[in-house]
Amino acid sequence: PTNDLESIIVTRFNFDLDADRGTTKVGLLSDFHYWAFLADPFKYKLGKSMVFHGGIRKHLKAMVKFYMKHESEAKQDECYNEFVQYWTHQRDWRNYFDDPAPSVPTVGQAKREQETLDMDEVATWVTQTGATEERINFFSLIPPLAV
Repeated sequence: PTNDLESIIVTRFNFDLDADRGTTKVGLLSDFHYWAFLADPFKYKLGKSMVFHGGIRKHLKAMVKFYMKHESEAKQDECYNEFVQYWTHQRDWRNYFDDPAPSVPTVGQAKREQETLDMDEVATWVTQTGATEERINFFSLIPPLAV
């Protein structure tokens, strides 16, 4: 009986792509959701760090490989390097952002921040950063050869 009650009240989802403790359920978000977050120009305005199973590099490489599966490995590496520059606001990308990329927190700090993240904070962040319209506006200002 105790286990039945526990299975009802334990967390049913999470934000880190991992299965919840003691279950076979996957996280609330898929890799595609995480990739969209990585590409979001306003991700740092959320104010909380996100830690995902495998780390950022693993997901960046997987994203590039998925979307560029018909390109050569050299072209995929070039895209990956460009995305790292975008993600960290480096080189040409620094001119497109109002703020520099924040310093990277420790994994422990990021996990603590992530554990306190709730849907109201996400909804507020989306609204304050202009939702889909502002993301489209951001990318519409980039010259085609920059990407």
